[in-house]
Amino acid sequence: MPALELSDLELAAGTAIGGESTVPLPGTALDAREALEQACVAALVREPCIVSFSGGRDSSAVLATAVRVARERGLAAPIPVSLRFPDVPSTEESSWQELVIRHMRLTDWVRIEIGDELDFLGPWARAGLSKHGLLWPANAHFHSPIFERAGGGSVLTGLDGDGLLGGWRWRRAQAVLERRARPAPRDVMRVALALAPESVRAARLARRQQLHVSWLRPDARRLLAGLLARERASEPRPWPARVAWFAGRRYLKLGVHSLALLAETYDVEVHHPLLDPTFLSALAARGGPAGYGTRQEATRALFGDLLPAELVVRPTKGEFGMALWGPQARRFAAHRDGAGVDPELVDADLLRAVWSKPNPPLGAATLLQHAWLEATRSSAGELQPTPSAWSGPSGG
Repeated sequence: MPALELSDLELAAGTAIGGESTVPLPGTALDAREALEQACVAALVREPCIVSFSGGRDSSAVLATAVRVARERGLAAPIPVSLRFPDVPSTEESSWQELVIRHMRLTDWVRIEIGDELDFLGPWARAGLSKHGLLWPANAHFHSPIFERAGGGSVLTGLDGDGLLGGWRWRRAQAVLERRARPAPRDVMRVALALAPESVRAARLARRQQLHVSWLRPDARRLLAGLLARERASEPRPWPARVAWFAGRRYLKLGVHSLALLAETYDVEVHHPLLDPTFLSALAARGGPAGYGTRQEATRALFGDLLPAELVVRPTKGEFGMALWGPQARRFAAHRDGAGVDPELVDADLLRAVWSKPNPPLGAATLLQHAWLEATRSSAGELQPTPSAWSGPSGG
């Protein structure tokens, strides 16, 4: 299975751009929950079935659905696996995890403590880069310890519930137009922009968007801003069309493919129930033109009977950047002169300045890993993992 290549601009920005305008979804008579349960079955019958479980709403919803299906069908219960970073406070989610585990009455729960092994240039990352070349996103190797634990079995993830249920740009405008929400003064501009021609929306969004790519040269930054604005402006207003548009995003294709490559090493099948075409089809059909409302409302409507009430309204989310910008990434960045990056797109001095920050943007890590690959190729003539005091992933 070959790695998917990034364009020059995607590599320079560390982001995926665009996608298909729409993806045909299969018709289904199932409701959304039935379709999601069906999507979990293929993973449950390939044991061990592991759930990548952070304690967030998406992984908890997938875990709860899989547990329910296993109990109803007499299958082995899925095993939640959580990564914990005791030295990085921003990643702390143990209280949420424990709440969900108690709520589901689960006894088999694997917790893996991580030091700096998941560094952007640590042993897990280098193993994946050495075998497959550059992967996207740069934190794809985050799942490698989970894949190792699932060897020969399957892994369920909660990818990408945030984008599906919470990332709809025209949600409020559509709710007002469908009389699902009482108009407020600010809705005049929201509705006007939602109804405007796509070119007008793109121009307005380009002026308002914030890009965290300060290392790009001005022309590259303008080009990226225009492409991303056009992509955002192309998002449909009616919910069913928006779901089909979401399914075609390039960042999903790249991310799913990278995870499949990493899982292949351990003979693991990866399943993403929230991206399952039949689930998306049911979600699109049953949501109606205005969809399911806010992220919280959608979670309650779809999973409120399975999850603790406190989790449904959870306002926080763990942040893992500090756990991945570890000593090996820092050491490499500190001594890198910008070789391996495109000077027409990237200002090497600005990039080094970004790399030196306490928690650089995720996109900057893509260039870091690319630079490491280029340095490894030039120094050894082939990809060889650099030495590490840690023994590294056994399957890598």
